[in-house]
Amino acid sequence: MVKFQKVLALLVVSLWVTGCEVYNDGFDLGSGIDECEASGGNCVEPTGSGLLSLNISNASPYTVKRPTNRLFDLSGLCNEADFSENIIEYTIIEPTTDAVLYPTVQLFNACKRGKFRVQINIPAPTNVNQLKRIRLEIVGRELDGTEQRNPLAAQKDIDVISL
Repeated sequence: MVKFQKVLALLVVSLWVTGCEVYNDGFDLGSGIDECEASGGNCVEPTGSGLLSLNISNASPYTVKRPTNRLFDLSGLCNEADFSENIIEYTIIEPTTDAVLYPTVQLFNACKRGKFRVQINIPAPTNVNQLKRIRLEIVGRELDGTEQRNPLAAQKDIDVISL
């Protein structure tokens, strides 16, 4: 029985080792690394603002349970489109007129591994019990600082009301 187990183990190892040759046939894994280093290490694939996207997981209208609570979390899925930096911006607006109630807040690199979670702060002078609209947008930033936007897929609104 021990001899059979040794033969079986040897057979499995030999199949595993020879199986690797098929995947490496004619392809030099080191060449891509050398080309990257030769180009100054800038091997990021081209990006595009069309890939930027944001989806809020919270239901709209989102209900904050305590009327005195001015902080709450929003989360969801995002695609930062391989930009060197991403920014999630939120703006608090009046839902019927679309008037901006407070300046936009920027949260740097809030999209991580396809997910985001941001803490929204409604400033103190505001009547918290009023319906508010929060506009979230993910923005991609290039290495040179240029910002790219995709308002169709990367900007979403959610209504918030407290009870």
